[in-house]
Amino acid sequence: MSLLWILAASAFAQPTWPALGGGASHESRSTLASTPSLVAPAWTRSADDQGRAITWNAASGVVVSRDVVLALGSIVNGMTQHRLWCLDRFDGGVRWSIIVDAANLSSWSTPTIDERRSTVLVAAGSTLTAYTLNSGTQQWRTALQAPIVNASPIVTHDLGLADRAFITDYDGFGAGARLYCINVAPSNAANPFEPGAIVWSVMIGAASGNTPAARDGRVYVSSVGDWGFAPGQIMCLDARATTAPSPLWTFDNPSGESFFGGACATKDGAIFAASYAFYGSTLSANLIKLDARTGAMKWSTPCNRTASIPVPLSGGRIALSGGLQGYGTVPTLQLFVDHGASATMLWDSSLETWTDSNSNGSRDVGEFVPLGGWHNQPVALSDGTRLSLGTIASGGDVSGYSTLSIVNMSVAPSSASFVVAQRGGVGASPAAAGSNLYSLGTAGLMAFGPPPARCDVNTDGRVDIDDLYAWEQGGGTRDVNRDGNVTSEDRDTLIAELRRDERADMEGTRR
Repeated sequence: MSLLWILAASAFAQPTWPALGGGASHESRSTLASTPSLVAPAWTRSADDQGRAITWNAASGVVVSRDVVLALGSIVNGMTQHRLWCLDRFDGGVRWSIIVDAANLSSWSTPTIDERRSTVLVAAGSTLTAYTLNSGTQQWRTALQAPIVNASPIVTHDLGLADRAFITDYDGFGAGARLYCINVAPSNAANPFEPGAIVWSVMIGAASGNTPAARDGRVYVSSVGDWGFAPGQIMCLDARATTAPSPLWTFDNPSGESFFGGACATKDGAIFAASYAFYGSTLSANLIKLDARTGAMKWSTPCNRTASIPVPLSGGRIALSGGLQGYGTVPTLQLFVDHGASATMLWDSSLETWTDSNSNGSRDVGEFVPLGGWHNQPVALSDGTRLSLGTIASGGDVSGYSTLSIVNMSVAPSSASFVVAQRGGVGASPAAAGSNLYSLGTAGLMAFGPPPARCDVNTDGRVDIDDLYAWEQGGGTRDVNRDGNVTSEDRDTLIAELRRDERADMEGTRR
């Protein structure tokens, strides 16, 4: 590939956000080079195309492909209909919606886009179902042995002709939850499983909200453990296995607390996860770092209770959203620094902004700036100097998020320049794709930032070589870069987008 093409792809690339935390490894880092304004959204979707109000899932996340945005919500049409909504990425128009199973126990599972197969996976009820991105047509539907609660699916993109989806089911305080390995690739001689077939499942103890992570042929899954008898665990298994594998390693949390969220697997070979403590203060749980190869613990340090996945930043820093208002804790954003064999907390946003007005020694509502929450997944923007996250609503656990914030992680929360931008009415786990930031809440699903390039020239729901043929033949939406003119720059933008993944595919580094 020539330098010209590399530069063109860099200039015109239209990154996506296919899963909770940005992908199967959950590093939650985007490529946004600039901070989008939150003053006026590019578009807002709060009702369907018949004017019926959409109630977006209070704490679920948003996922973004090259040309569509997907999220879960419901409408009232005689009775409540739970739906997956597919919106046009460029103007928020409804492309399609489809009825899905009702969420169990107010589950906030986030959909996942399988980019290679142009499908979206939805975990709802007791099933994992795949729908086509262009029309919402069901491709396959897989029944699990138990309901899914708060866990989101992931899809591998490094197993070649044998890519898999991974999901956990629910057994919150028993010992019967499972991690499922489900085939998503077409059946072939090397992969004799049909799409949607369960390749294997393994018992993981108790589980609720335990979204798996995958990287380099391994899958990592946290669990509640054996509630009341044994601590939370993290297991590492062979993602390439074709029969139920034994763990390559198992880690027991030395604090005794359980994991109710997922883990982050970094390219540097680290696993980060944080626990949830039902009692105690904003330092009652623990944040841990493990060696991804061996499972050996590098360090454990106190943190706020959370089901959020830690976000690695530049300079060995780790950001963590946690807490709720009450029960000994408050909503916080905490920042830690990794010293190698240990870690320390640099700051806690609630402590940094706290003024004890009534001198009672308690961080009461109105005495500090609330940020984050125990099931909000922050997103690092570009190099990690900016972070976007929601603030949990005053109702607490699953009542959603009241405010979307962008904060400056290079200064302390007490600094006047810490809060870069805020927007009320949204704040659920944001998605960052291209130059845009997306989040949902009581005010609707909002897109912030400039309109992206419209590379789906023939408007068939896909971005592929057919769009270049349509452009060359003078058909479809030819103003790709949306500057009001049709020039060779539109063609260059389209070709760069078509070749965006070529280098990564050749090097085997595509997310």
